[in-house]
Amino acid sequence: MEGQSLTIVRGVQGAGKSEFGLWLIHGKDNTVLLSTDHYFYNKKGEYQFDPRKLKQAHERCQEECAAYLERGYSVIIANTFSREREIKPYQDMAAEFNVRFYSVIVEHRHNGKNLHGVPEDRVKDVAKRFSVKLSN
Repeated sequence: MEGQSLTIVRGVQGAGKSEFGLWLIHGKDNTVLLSTDHYFYNKKGEYQFDPRKLKQAHERCQEECAAYLERGYSVIIANTFSREREIKPYQDMAAEFNVRFYSVIVEHRHNGKNLHGVPEDRVKDVAKRFSVKLSN
């Protein structure tokens, strides 16, 4: 599909990744927003994070992304993506489906709220390991 893309929206917890992803989608019928966090909401809409299920949640997010790309959708993924190894499966997927790949970093400059209650020391750990690639 012409114009089809896979965009990852990266940043620490509370930076506004999901909000920015929703802004990117606005008015587009053929684009979806996915996030590993989506897999931790129960049927009542309550967020219930379970670190034991994190690997499974990431795998499901990747599977869902591939399914949408196969059906011709553009996909936006809003996750922390602090390490290269977290980005690579999506880069590979974009190459496999021959779609444009974008990586967008959302900085935490607006005193945004950490909606999932991640402890501040954990957020700082994510920030310390954050990998940024500005050139080849």
